[in-house]
Amino acid sequence: MVPFWIIALVMAQDRPVSVVLPELQYTAHCSSEISLHNTSARFVDVDVVGHKSTGALVGLVDRRTNRLRLRPMERVEIKLAIENDAGWAEVIEIVPSPRLKAVLAVSGKTECVDTNELVTAGREIAPVVSSPHFAIDHSAAALNGMVLLLINASDQPMAWTACYSGGTMISNGSGAMVPLCSEFLDRTLGPFQSWRLAASIDGNPLVGFRATGTAVAMQMLAPSAPQVRLYKVQSTIRFDEDRP
Repeated sequence: MVPFWIIALVMAQDRPVSVVLPELQYTAHCSSEISLHNTSARFVDVDVVGHKSTGALVGLVDRRTNRLRLRPMERVEIKLAIENDAGWAEVIEIVPSPRLKAVLAVSGKTECVDTNELVTAGREIAPVVSSPHFAIDHSAAALNGMVLLLINASDQPMAWTACYSGGTMISNGSGAMVPLCSEFLDRTLGPFQSWRLAASIDGNPLVGFRATGTAVAMQMLAPSAPQVRLYKVQSTIRFDEDRP
């Protein structure tokens, strides 16, 4: 019989490596799929933790648990058990030894029927950062129809603020000029919730954003198929992270 302390030592060497896959749409016209590919010659254990936009946990379609074991080089496609919502998933690879690297390739796609045309948009992994912020100088026309997707990937509330401005600048009292906000939002996002924030309001673009949270995922999304509200990632806009 193997001593308990040896089993505990081996288990303690396991480490989770996780990524966030956002904007998985499930509506009457759209369906999303997560693709998992084991690129190695060993077995890989994976947990797929799906959430509705409300933060509620969801299961996987046609699977009894959210734990999967992939054979060497195996590829599987799975779906979240969601109806009429845009959810997100945290994909967690269990790496069994400090000497081994993560080997799981994660991707996704959403397919929508727009009139009589099938439209597909890829889903990209979103970096998870602490207290992100950004300031952009795009015009309202450039941001027309775009939305900023926010995900609170932690079990603690996340506070965020957003400033929309028509271009007027004022002094901040310390010698610097800052935008005068025509619209200022101060909100809180609950644990594991996601939210879409308009990139412009009444012709005024979103020029400044700041969030306070330990695990925040963000993507700027541009319309891909307006009739079914299908979005694709707009990767030219970058976000900064507050660092200690």
